[in-house]
Amino acid sequence: MNTMDNSRIEELQKPVTDLRCTFIKLTSPYRESLWKYCLKITGNAVDAEDLLQDTLLRAFAKLGYLGQALNLKAYLFKMATNIWIRQQARKRLLESDDYLDWQQESAENELSHELGEMMEWLVELLPPKQRVAFILSSSFDFGNKEIAELMGTSEGTIKSYLHRARKIVAGAVANGIATKKKTILHGEAEDQVIDRYIQAFNKADVKGLLSLLDENATTCIIGDWEEYGKGQIEANSLHFWSLESSDRFAVYGELDDIPVIFGFRKNEEGKTALREVIRLSHDGRLIHSVDWYFFAVDFIKYAAEKLNVPYIVQGYQYEAEPDTGAVL
Repeated sequence: MNTMDNSRIEELQKPVTDLRCTFIKLTSPYRESLWKYCLKITGNAVDAEDLLQDTLLRAFAKLGYLGQALNLKAYLFKMATNIWIRQQARKRLLESDDYLDWQQESAENELSHELGEMMEWLVELLPPKQRVAFILSSSFDFGNKEIAELMGTSEGTIKSYLHRARKIVAGAVANGIATKKKTILHGEAEDQVIDRYIQAFNKADVKGLLSLLDENATTCIIGDWEEYGKGQIEANSLHFWSLESSDRFAVYGELDDIPVIFGFRKNEEGKTALREVIRLSHDGRLIHSVDWYFFAVDFIKYAAEKLNVPYIVQGYQYEAEPDTGAVL
């Protein structure tokens, strides 16, 4: 790319960034419900946040191609639904909606208030399209017609999905099937690279953190910005991180059975509160990518609730005042 091309890209960068910030503000009222929807259909917080970010990115990118007025909430839910169903099709996890065929017809009417607490693992029994229809109907109060429009099918098909989904869920309740995921703190990581990262983090040792990064490593501040290469990471995220005056420490653990690093700070009341979650990708020697969940408000609140600790969140971007809330 020549100098003129670079100049033109830079001219585009600011207005696009400004538009993205406006888009974040406009979609903020729907973020919590959208994240909860993503959590229910994916089954774990990390995949839910990935799906949420993919949805927002694609929804923003597609705006210039749409020629009609939008119901923003429906637009976002439809985008998330389509992305997730396509992902499942690509993975070939299930070949058809008849993959599971429970025979407990009589159990269908035995669902109780316990269903809400068991939803996390129950929905994972359902084939993708049944799962989407069931969750939209039972958790987000979408009618059959609305679900049909979101999924691009008929009301009759949705009724069929819901009938089969309820049958499977009722069967699972009747048989006491439970595979609930765990969220725990381990204290010390088995992996040396992660353990060294945590030690450097806890010492606020920027050079120590940098020494663990591959030269071409990337850092993604989920939902906000990305950095490519060690130099960019040192000049940006780690630079601002090093300027923080508050005490901080990190602990290795698992969120919904997925290995992560939990970062803590003291809140205004002096209590230990969850501030961030970090995921590392490495080869046993060097770190190749860092996913930093910092502006993922609903993700942080969810993790804090799982750990039964307070949380501190900034908002979906830097403009918001910190929220030092209690566990949900």
